[in-house]
Amino acid sequence: MENERRQLVGQRIGVACIVFVATCLLWLFAWMFTSHLIRPIEESRRRQTAFISSASHELRTPLTVIQTGVEAMRKAPPDRLEHFISLIHLECERMARLIDDQLTLAGADNGTWPTKFEPADMEPLLIAALERHEEASRAKLIRLTLSLPESILPICYCDPSRIEQVLSILIDNAISYTEETGEVQISAKADERQIYVTVSDTGAGIPDEYKLQIFERFFRVDSARAQKDHFGLGLSIAKEIVEIHHGTICVRDAQKGGSEFIIMLPLRSV
Repeated sequence: MENERRQLVGQRIGVACIVFVATCLLWLFAWMFTSHLIRPIEESRRRQTAFISSASHELRTPLTVIQTGVEAMRKAPPDRLEHFISLIHLECERMARLIDDQLTLAGADNGTWPTKFEPADMEPLLIAALERHEEASRAKLIRLTLSLPESILPICYCDPSRIEQVLSILIDNAISYTEETGEVQISAKADERQIYVTVSDTGAGIPDEYKLQIFERFFRVDSARAQKDHFGLGLSIAKEIVEIHHGTICVRDAQKGGSEFIIMLPLRSV
């Protein structure tokens, strides 16, 4: 009986140890699994907080200008009223653009961004994008050119209006950040799988340490590039659109100085 009692006690101790170890392993697994699940939520919350903070900061400036303009109108002579009305109107337009950009990115985050994919000819899209920005480039004496291959570009399955939006963002940025008498060039080529569209400029360029960050929301390299009409959302929108098309967008140094943005779009849906 004594031996049986000892064996029974040993078995109980062994079972208790197994249960303890199993409980510890289960707790460790649950902690690691939960941390893995929560990490994207925490990252999303952090990005949302940063987005709201940056958006509030951007909205504060035009609101301050509008408030100052209204106060000045009360004391201004009649011949100065038109100046303040024009100033308020410009700031209202600026706020409207910022809000539109925010709604666009919110739609992309929620998966409610409407897209209409169809077979599209890229050459008319590129020519239309060039024509829309000719006046802005002419005002700064910037040479705006389009280079197309000798062979016809293949049909690309995409949302033409969204691709036009990406092209407008890149060309507008290139013109804005290129000094007078500079050059902005648009070019395109294709292989059996993808179309490559390049927008290059002769501006100040982007330092290597910022080449990935420029696609983040509200990010601007420095005060020299942080122009009043640019909120740091354009490239974020462009990146979202390209990724919806299962493509990629990147930036590198241009051969003539400045920056060169490359869009790679698959010819067919993925």
